[in-house]
This record gives sequence, structure tokens and C-alpha cells, in this order.
Amino acid sequence: MDILGKMGGPMNEAQKKLYKKLLKNIEAKDEEDELAQMAAAKETPAETYARKLAIERKSEEMMRAKAERRLAKKNEKEEEAMKLKIERLKKKEYEERKKKQEEEDKKVKEIEIKTHKFFRLNKFGKGIATGVVYFGDSIRVNESWIPHGFGEYKVNGEVLFDELHGAGMLEKNNSDTGEHEEGRECLFHKNRRICFTDELLPGTHIKLTGKTHHSPGATILNRLKKPGHFRVKMDVGGVQSLNLAEDAFQVNTSAARVTLLEDYVPKGGEKGAGRDGTYAEKRYDFNDDTALPTYTDHGENWYSEKAPPVDKNIDAAEEEKKRKKKEWEARLKAKQDAKDDAEKKEELAKGKAEKAAVEADAKKEAEQFAKELEDKKANLIKKREAVEAEMLRREKNADAKMKQEKTLSCPTLHAQNSGADDDIAALVADMTTAEKYSILNGVGFATKIQLSGYYVGNEPAVERLNIPSIKMQDAAQGFRTTDERMVGEVTAWPCSLAAAGAWDVALMEDWGHALGKEHRTKGANVILGPSVNVHRVAKGGRNAEYLSGESPKLGEEMVRSYVRGVQEEGVMAVVKHFALNNQENNRNTVDSHADERTMQEVYFLPFKAAVDEGVASFMCSYNLVNGTHSCGNEDLLQRDLKDRMGFEGFVMSDWWAVHDAGYQNAGLDMDMPGDDGYFSSDNLDASDEGRIDDMATRVLTQMKKVGLLGIGDSPAKFPNLCDIPNDCDDLYFNATATSPSHSSLALSIATQSVALLKNSDSVLPITGPKTIAVVGSACDAGNNISAMLKVWDLGNYYVMGGSGRVIAADPVSIVRGLKEGAGDSITIIESTTDNLDEALTAMEGADVVVTCGATTSTEGHDRDSLLVDQDDFITSLVEASTIPSVVLLNTPGATVTSNFSGKATAVLNMFLGGQVTGTAWSNIIYGVESPSGKLPVTFLKSEDDAVEPCSENPCVYDEKLEVGWRGLIEKDVDFCFGHGLSYTEFDYDIKSNDGLKFELSVENTGKTAGREVVQLYVTYPEAEDAPPVDLKGFKKTGLLQPGQSELVQFNIDSDDLRSWSVSVGDFVTVPGDFKIEFASSSRDARATATVTI
Repeated sequence: MDILGKMGGPMNEAQKKLYKKLLKNIEAKDEEDELAQMAAAKETPAETYARKLAIERKSEEMMRAKAERRLAKKNEKEEEAMKLKIERLKKKEYEERKKKQEEEDKKVKEIEIKTHKFFRLNKFGKGIATGVVYFGDSIRVNESWIPHGFGEYKVNGEVLFDELHGAGMLEKNNSDTGEHEEGRECLFHKNRRICFTDELLPGTHIKLTGKTHHSPGATILNRLKKPGHFRVKMDVGGVQSLNLAEDAFQVNTSAARVTLLEDYVPKGGEKGAGRDGTYAEKRYDFNDDTALPTYTDHGENWYSEKAPPVDKNIDAAEEEKKRKKKEWEARLKAKQDAKDDAEKKEELAKGKAEKAAVEADAKKEAEQFAKELEDKKANLIKKREAVEAEMLRREKNADAKMKQEKTLSCPTLHAQNSGADDDIAALVADMTTAEKYSILNGVGFATKIQLSGYYVGNEPAVERLNIPSIKMQDAAQGFRTTDERMVGEVTAWPCSLAAAGAWDVALMEDWGHALGKEHRTKGANVILGPSVNVHRVAKGGRNAEYLSGESPKLGEEMVRSYVRGVQEEGVMAVVKHFALNNQENNRNTVDSHADERTMQEVYFLPFKAAVDEGVASFMCSYNLVNGTHSCGNEDLLQRDLKDRMGFEGFVMSDWWAVHDAGYQNAGLDMDMPGDDGYFSSDNLDASDEGRIDDMATRVLTQMKKVGLLGIGDSPAKFPNLCDIPNDCDDLYFNATATSPSHSSLALSIATQSVALLKNSDSVLPITGPKTIAVVGSACDAGNNISAMLKVWDLGNYYVMGGSGRVIAADPVSIVRGLKEGAGDSITIIESTTDNLDEALTAMEGADVVVTCGATTSTEGHDRDSLLVDQDDFITSLVEASTIPSVVLLNTPGATVTSNFSGKATAVLNMFLGGQVTGTAWSNIIYGVESPSGKLPVTFLKSEDDAVEPCSENPCVYDEKLEVGWRGLIEKDVDFCFGHGLSYTEFDYDIKSNDGLKFELSVENTGKTAGREVVQLYVTYPEAEDAPPVDLKGFKKTGLLQPGQSELVQFNIDSDDLRSWSVSVGDFVTVPGDFKIEFASSSRDARATATVTI
């Protein structure tokens, strides 16, 4: 079959691509006939492909819609059937209960009481009628007073009150405090007033005599000062027994409830009640303390009319007869209850069986539909592979250029035994010039939105040599969500600055592993992160994704862990943005000017650490550095990065950061996103000798190093999951990459990132019983998914905007998190607006108020202000508050809090926390974890103390080494770099000092478990032109219990005590005495030592 002949001879490159797409997606009943029809048709291959694909998709959609309608109809019928069955069961059960109740109500029994007068018991809610007494019934003793010293009161032969003493006089007397009170009919329970309509706790004693009766674990309630008796209701649930012996009425169960209901006294008055021969019922209005009691007169013969007294001499046989009858009735009732339960279970089982049958039918139908689709897909793949094989054979014969160049028919012959470098060298030698060019120039990106089947960044595969395509995705808070289908499929992590704010290198490495796994699950093999630029401009729009904060050393340690974690998962990391990309305003044109020493000792150090860790790629930045755009700056990319730092990976441009041809000769290895013509074949043909092979070698070396590229008989460690464009659609849009373990890790990062800035009077943690007023709009921040999908740089209080944004499906707000974590002892009152009057109303009756402040940031422009959006509201609130006030902040970087921090009781900060924001706050506020985060930036007293973004060129870094917190040592700040309190206290003690090696004991001397971050600061010799002090190391302890200690070791790197020499072009030793401080923050040294170099 002459495929190429039928198509009119050899195709150009565009025709080949379109034809490959066609062969991969259409289904032909007869392969040869189909190709013949295509060749004869007037339509182009692209039009044929579009038509066939549309027909196929429409057919699949119709089949799927039909199956879904059938399934929905069956589900609807099944739900209706189940509803009818449930209604019938409920009706039957109700009628049976009603019938039993009516039968019981017809039974009237006289109750025998051995005493000088006749008493009656009645069922609760049934007036004065007599009846059978069961657990849960009310018991009313209709008598004015109880004579003391004799008498035994029985119900159905069981003793209720035996040898009661006193005249039934009860007092309101608190047994705990001894206080005595006149007034309403109330008791005291644990210093709480309990009236007749209140619920008493299990184990409560209701005293009927003057002497005190104690029972283990029971609460004692002294007597109520009113003659007469009272009515009680007892819950049925969980009642095990009634212990009415001696002088106490007690319920021995944890589930029962005893409730005082009413009080009854005779008309005769308070004293000598009932002796006038008449009997009355006295009622009190318990909703009105001032109302007088009302009486119902029952006449002189009330008792005798209702039931005459019985003979005290009850025959023993009669008693036994009654007892047996009672037992028989109980057995009969139990038998009937068992029968009813069995019928109910049988009916429910029948309903479940019918439901299962319906579900099985639906499942079977769905499986059949899925099988049909799978079979169809398999046939498509089989035919596609056959046609592709024929296509490849014809291509080799038709391509004149490929005939002239040296090729290998079997890529498995590449120098298998010549070592890693030789392997890559042989592979590069096997590549055609066009193949080399293809892996250096990005493809498939349209403005702001990817074409179908492509990632944010893409390099095509070289199928002939089994080189997989390179697929790149952004990563500041996880796998970038560019489509609604992806929302919820990936984790919306805390921002990078939050992860750095935990000051935990192990936690950062765990995060790197998780990020790598999620990117790989989605088909990507390059993560466009981490971002490590040191914060120079506090308002920087991307500071939330720059994990160095204001410290090169913090960035060094964090970037190593991040890169190691990501690349061990078979994903190449890209450290960015190199270099001096410290503001977003005018980012494409700003010309950053810094001296060589400042760049080497401050801004380059995190990048150098990434090189040392073996990072695969660098991304050059938009801005100019000392007069030249970064991506075309030979001093920056070749001299500083590749020669001095020894970087062996490849440099890619930021998106559209190439401004002219020839950048490859300055050190740029890959133009992204490509298709701009700067890395065209003609321009790359003009490269310096050997430069193209060097560029290709750098790319392929890194692919092999992380396990993406197989050489010879050795397969790739991480198999290629898909190739752009068509194979990756399903993974990119539909694969679920998040997991419960990733959500748990996100919560750990967010929780450990929280910095407790202030905690006056130890108001935190909040433990119950407490009422908390949660006020302010930021406490219940929204998450407008639709709006964010439309505006690429729109952020919110959970995630930042721009290329690093990951849209959260259902982020936990602060108020939601506090509610979910409150438990039974905490009451939440909320007012989630910024209306001060509404907030103050919500605070009435509260023990503490929690208010929230937040702001966000985005790529492309810097923040307008360092204040949170609710600064005015919070300031007014804390000034007006008469209860402790706790301020929670969600921020993207440095913040000015001085307007309210002085009057607030507590202040805490979390950098944008992603999907778990509210849950992490709950962990901290309720003391599930003690705060252990430390500020990686400075919270200033005033915005005037901050370095502003440059609006004109050149942008001179005239502060030199005194960047961020190091330039603020002599200034008053609100909260300093490295600051973060705990719910406990820590003591430091240097145990050993051997040159540059230290062992430090850290002991938890408080009462709460917690973690501490020990920070190592170095002060250079006075003669050296250096900052007054600098962070040179840190260690985070494990969770220390009260009284527990941990031995922390510091091995100071001698490179950390050196200084850059411009004349030498390297770091040189600085002689003299270095002061070493072990501190809890940059302004809280706990132990000191001296090192002499």
C-alpha cells in the first residue's frame, strides 16, 4: 500500500504533523479504503481529521448520554420505591406504638402503700389518673406532709421510701459553699442554680431528710426549703436501676436524666399543712418570679374519693401473685418487642436487597458501556500503530535530508559501556541537527492558555531515539490549575514562604517529594520551581513564592531540601528567577544594579546551593542586570553561573524573556515558551562552534540524571507517561494527583508555619468552657473559582495570583476551622463583616474576640500597601474591646501591624495557607499544637522603613549587604526577623565547643509540648566591612515534652565565615574573632561563644 503516493508524494513537515494527528484519532473499518478515500477527497488532511474526530466524539457523547439517562431513570425509580417502603414502615411502627399505648392506658391499678394515709402515683402527662408505673414515668406524691418515724411506702410491692425522717422539709443549701438562699424552688449544682424545669446530671441526689447522704461520685444537693413534695421525670434511656433506699433518690447510670418539674403543697399553708382536713394543689409560675401561687381545691375527701385506703395487713400470697403477674407482663412485653424488631429488620433487609439488585443492574450496564468504549479504544490504538509503522518506513525513504545525515537504525546501540558522559555524547552524536534544535525551543503555548494537549511549557519528543517530550508546569503552591476540571485534583498547598516559615528542612523535603509526585501523576516531568529570590522589596508581588525570605542562609537550606525531594521523584526542578528579580513593577524593563560582592554574598547564595544540590535547570529573569537583560547576559549566565558556580544543567528563559537572536551564545540553552523565532533554525545555525551540542548535552544529561531517559539496555527509572500533544490530555485534565496524605502534609506545613507574635496574659491557647466571638470579613473569606479562572493573576486570602496559583476547590475558612475544632465546651458567635457595631454586638457575653486580617498579592505588579485590607476595622475593634482580643493574619509577606498590635492581646501570622488555612488556625488557637513558626521577614513599624520598588532606571541596590532585616538592626520594628513565640519556654546551654563544632542542649522548661527553632547568628570582626550580624545556620528540634531536652549540633561551614573578593573572583578567608550567638530570634540571643579564624 503506497500511502505517500496516494497523498501525492512526500509531505512537508506541517503535512506530516497533521497526518500523524489524523492517524492517531480516526477509526477505519478498512484501513486501505479509508486512506484511499482521504487521498481522493478534496479536503485537506486537517479537515478530514476534524470531521472524523467530530463524528466520533458526537457518537461517544450520545452513547454516554443515553447510558446516563437510563441509569438516572432507574435510580429515580429505585429511590421512589425505597421512599414508599420507608413510609409504610414508619406508619406501621407508629400504629403499633399507638395501639400499645392505648392498651396500657386502659390498665388501671391501685397502688398499695403501707402507711396511715393513702397515696397515689400517676403516669407523667396523664393528670391525676392512676396507672402502672414504669421507668420513665412521673411519680407524684399527693400529700401535704410526711410524718416521721414510721411507715413504708410501696409501689407494686417494691419499697420506695422506707423510714423517712423529718417532715419533708427541703432546703436550698449549697453543699460546696454553705450558702443559704430563700426564694424560688431551685437547687444548686456545682455552684449553678437549677430550678424545677432544669436538667440535673446523672448521679444527682435529691435529699428528702435533714441528714446528709454521700455516695461515691454523686453530687450532693441539700434540701429545698418548702413543705410538701415534688414531681420528678426520669429518662428511660440507659436506666439500670433505681436506688431509693434510705433517704436518697438516686439514678445509678450515666445515661439517665432526672428533672425536677413541679412542687405541690396543700391549701392549709406553710406550717401544719393538711391538718385542716382539706387538700389543695399549689402551683407556681416558674417563668415569673413575682407571680403568686395558684390553688386547685380538691375537697375534704379527695383521697378517699379517688381510692379508699387498703388494709395494711396484705397477705403474703397476694403479694407473690402480684409479683409473678408483673414478671409475666414484662416477659410478654419483651417477646412482643422482639417480634416487632424482627419484622422491622426483615422489611429493611428486603428493601436493601431490592436496592442492591437495582444497583447491580446499573453497575452491570455501566461496565458493559465501559467495555465497549475500551474495545473501541483498543481497536483504534491497534490500527494507529500499524499505520504509524508504515508511515515511519515511508518517511525514511521520502526525507532527503535525513538520507544525507548519519543515523542509527537502532537507538539501543548507543555506547552502552562507555560511562554516563559517553552515553550522552553518543546520543547527541546520533541526533540530527533538526532533532537537536527541537529540544531547545519550546512549542505549543498560546497566549495565557495552553493549546489542547500541552502544558505550560513543552519540548517535543524525539521518537526515533526514544527521547520523551519535556512537559513543564508551574509550582508556587502546587500543580498550576489552568482549567476548571483540574480544580480539586491537585493540592492547593500553603505558599512557599509559609513552608520556609516553618524553618524545618525535613518538612520542606517532604513537600518536595509531594510536589514531584503530583506533577508526575499529571504527566509533567519539569516543575517550574523553586523560586528563591531574597526579599529586597517588602511589597514584592511574588514574595509569597520566594522561599528565602530576607535571608540567603534560609534560602540555601530550604532550596536544597526542595530540589532533593522533587528530583528524587523523577521530576526536574527549575530554580528561578536568576537574577536580581526583586520586584514585579516594571519587571520587563527594570535595570537592577548591584555590586559584585553584594550579588555573591546575598542574592546568589540560594542559587549556588541549588547548583550544589544538582538542580536540573535555571530560569533567567525578565529584568536587566547591570544594563543587560538577564537571559542574554553573558557575565551572569556564563561567567557567574556556569564557570564560577559550576552549573552543569541547562538555562531556560522565563516566558517571552528573550529579546533578540544570539542569546544562546551568552549562555541561554532553551527558549521558552518558544515559537517566537529567536531560536529558529537560521538563528541557531549561527551559534558558536560546539554550542548546540553543549546545549543538547546539558538537557539530556539532566533528563538521564533524574531518571527520565533510558540509555542502551538500561530503561528509564521513571517511565514516560505521555507525550505531547495528544497523549497527555487525559492526565493533564482528569488525573487526580492529590491524596489524604498530601492534605495531611499541607496541614502540617501550615500549622508549623504559624508565628505567634504576641500573647499577653497567655490568652492563648483557648480552652473551654469559653464563648468566642469571631468577627471580621477575613474570617470567612470567599473563593470565587469562576472569577479566578477568567483572570490569571487574581488571588485571594488562600492563594496568590499569577502563574504559581493553584485554585482550591473548598478551602477551609478561619471561622469554619474554629467551629469544626471547637468541641462541646467552646461556643462560637460570628459576625463576618467589617461593621464595628455588629462586631461589638457579637462580642457581648463573649470571653474573647478573634478577628482576622488578610491581604494577597500576585505576579506582574507589587503590593500597594503593607497593611492588611482590614487594618482600620481591626484597629477600631481592639481599641473598643473590653475583652481579650486575638488578631489572626493571612498575608503574602512582610506586613505593618503597628496600628493594632500594641492594643491587641495576641497577634499571630500565617503566610497564605492554601486549602487547609482554617484547620491550621484551629490547631494553633485551641492548643492542638504549640506555635513553632518563625518570621522569615520583618514586620516593620512603618512602611517608610521599607525599600520601595524602583520606578526609574537604573535601580541601584545602594543598601548593598544590608538587605532586609540586616539593614534594620538599629531600627525599632514591630516584630523582628526570626521572631516567633511558643506556648512553652526553652532554655539553651552550650555543652561543647570544638572549633566550628558546637553541641547545644535545648530544654523545654514550660508546661506544654513544643518545638523550638535554634538560630545561629554570626557577628564579623569589626574591621571587616560586613553587616553587624548575619544568620549562618538554624536547627528545629523535635516535639519536646515538658522537662525534655534535645542535643542540637552545629557544624559551621568555613565558607559561611568568608567574604567575596572582587580582585580574586572568589570567596576568601576573613581573619579575626567571630561572635557566635544561639538565639530564638535575631534579637533574642540565649547563648554566645567566640570563634577565631
